[in-house]
Amino acid sequence: MRAVSVLLAVAVAALLNRVLSALRPRPTADLLVRCRDEAASIEGKLRRLHQSGRYRTIYVQDVGSRDETAAIVRRLARELDLVPLAPDADPPSGVAVLGRDTCL
Repeated sequence: MRAVSVLLAVAVAALLNRVLSALRPRPTADLLVRCRDEAASIEGKLRRLHQSGRYRTIYVQDVGSRDETAAIVRRLARELDLVPLAPDADPPSGVAVLGRDTCL
C-alpha cells in the first residue's frame, strides 16, 4: 500500500509540474541594456534580468565606460549567453531599450 501511495504522489507531482510549466509566461521580447561606468552594479543587474526569464535575447552595449564595466559585460556574455554589441552599433529592430538616456 505504501508503494502505491508513493507512486501516486510522484505522478501527481509530475502532473503538477507540467501544468505549472505550461502556465509560466514564455519570453516574447528582446532587451538591449546600455551601460556606462557601472562596474559596481552591472553584474547584479544582468544576472537578475537573465534569471527573470522574461527575455528571449538580452543584448548588452557598453557605451564608453572608463571602468571595468566592459570586461564584466564580456565575461557575463559568455557565462549567461548574453549578446554584446559594439558601442557604435545600432540596436536590432524591435528591441526594448534599457539604460543610458532611455527608460522602460
